[in-house]
Amino acid sequence: MPSPLRAAAGAGTSSPANATAQAAPRIAVDLPAPERPTNATIAGGRVAGEVVLRTWRRGADSSRDVPVSIVVDLAPGGLIAGARIYLFWMWAPGLEPFTPPIFAPQVPLPASFALMTGSLREYYEALCTDDPERSIERILDSFSDDIAYGGLRPVDVEAGTTDRERIRRIYEGICSGSPGRMIVRFETITDDGVTAAIEWTTVVTDKGRAAGSRAQAGFAAYDRDETGRLSAVRINDNVGVWETPVTT
Repeated sequence: MPSPLRAAAGAGTSSPANATAQAAPRIAVDLPAPERPTNATIAGGRVAGEVVLRTWRRGADSSRDVPVSIVVDLAPGGLIAGARIYLFWMWAPGLEPFTPPIFAPQVPLPASFALMTGSLREYYEALCTDDPERSIERILDSFSDDIAYGGLRPVDVEAGTTDRERIRRIYEGICSGSPGRMIVRFETITDDGVTAAIEWTTVVTDKGRAAGSRAQAGFAAYDRDETGRLSAVRINDNVGVWETPVTT
């Protein structure tokens, strides 16, 4: 039986409907065996894989490693019921810095806090509290002393960091928009007790629409240390990169 991660990573190139795209791909993808996964979280009928794809342009001599987040819904018999892929737009030519919503929230509110416990719940409650100064402190308090942030974007855009003051500045930016301009609504939670992999949608508020914000989809993974505090945060999204005014 093929591994869920292997099947998911190849799903985009195995279908006959993609025959034209296969004939002249913009990016060729080399997946060594194994596909060099950096993390795999399996729980609740899903696999959330954080993998590195080695890519190169046709005619180019050099390659580069692209961090990709893949969430796979499992079906009986080792089959795949669905798969969703997240990556930062600058990694692949032809992408725009916008990830359309994958889920369609019927209620424009945060997910129930009761779905989470411990530091993850504290983090999410703070993210959804309209008090930026207090929210930032609560988020930082949910982190371990050796918290590591990022690492999924090109280093010249946003390098990963363990510098707490730099992480504070990053969350100052995040909390300046959430929840005032947009609500980060958790949609799926794949949690094995060590890593929680989250798919989410930004629900744009009236204030956000007036500012030109658009609803987007994203992925985040949160690792816990032995005390339960968050020791790593990896966010794979395009929120805040480029916003176009929305007219209705």
